[in-house]
Amino acid sequence: NKLKSAKSQSYGSYSETCKVASKEGTSMATPALAGAAAITRQYFRDGKYADWIADQSDHSCTLYPCSPTNISGVLVKALLINGATALAEWDTTDDQDDDANNVPLKHPPDYKQGFGRVQLNTVLPLGTTSFDLFVSDRQTISTNATHNLTYHVTDASVAFQATLTW
Repeated sequence: NKLKSAKSQSYGSYSETCKVASKEGTSMATPALAGAAAITRQYFRDGKYADWIADQSDHSCTLYPCSPTNISGVLVKALLINGATALAEWDTTDDQDDDANNVPLKHPPDYKQGFGRVQLNTVLPLGTTSFDLFVSDRQTISTNATHNLTYHVTDASVAFQATLTW
């Protein structure tokens, strides 16, 4: 899918326009991902995760901090990676209508799609999204040390996902 944005004029051209342009690729993925990262950080900064935790039936937290508001860039990275979904195919031409040039993609991560398309509603409890979310930020792991965490999955029909980043 192409992203639509305001169309800029060429360098040195200052005419006013209300045109839009359809773009794709890293030129559009970068600002889209930056926006998703900003929304993710703001979600925690505004205390929405803390509010969501308070609304859950089990208020216990096993790791500190239970409801962080000042999250690290590493946690933002983990959430964005965990929330990415695989892309089906890669268009090898500029013509999106030519199905003959669409190449199926393998499961991410890979060179063509990275970790996939970021979807915030798969990692942040937004609106009516229903799922469990546990985050742990700024945990120190020393060389040759181990940390054991146990999670009880109560619904086998829902995939368990974990992302470790540094």
